[in-house]
Amino acid sequence: MSDILIAFTTNAGSTPEVAQVIADELVQRGNTVTVKDFIEINDMSGYDSVIVGAPMILGWHKGAMKFIRKYRNVLSAKKCAYFCTSISITKDGTETINGIPVYIDPFTAKEPANIQKLAINEKYALPENYVKPILKQAPQVKPLSIALFGGKLDMGKLNIFQMIFVMAIIRAQPGDYRNWDAIRQWAKELDI
Repeated sequence: MSDILIAFTTNAGSTPEVAQVIADELVQRGNTVTVKDFIEINDMSGYDSVIVGAPMILGWHKGAMKFIRKYRNVLSAKKCAYFCTSISITKDGTETINGIPVYIDPFTAKEPANIQKLAINEKYALPENYVKPILKQAPQVKPLSIALFGGKLDMGKLNIFQMIFVMAIIRAQPGDYRNWDAIRQWAKELDI
């Protein structure tokens, strides 16, 4: 049993629901789990493990990048994991990046039209493109796992720059792409 903190931020309000499903699964395994928005966190000393989650919106949410930089020394001394939500993931067979296991939601991951010549939206959505910048923010932190889950896209909750990016680069359709079974499966398998 562990005392686990799930720290998150959100862009349009759907990430807390993912964090709560992960928490529910970890509680069923006998852990004590606290779910908090980054803005509520100023001390993590009472936790054995930390899971950090945020959406991909023009890269991993800026608040998440700032959080892992700010708490890099604390996170490097604890068991930790990261999760990201996105609308698009390009399936390329990735299982690890820089030695870190990467869990890719099979529902959201899509085969590229031509693996030899990826379209711009397919290149952008490669697991490596999502994960490497995250690991670079706090290289001393070695998460046990990084999960890439499907997210939820509500165009009405995006700012104009995000909306243009989603329409022009990602070319995603609005909808809820969260795969609750995959999220629960990752939480079940997480050794945290």
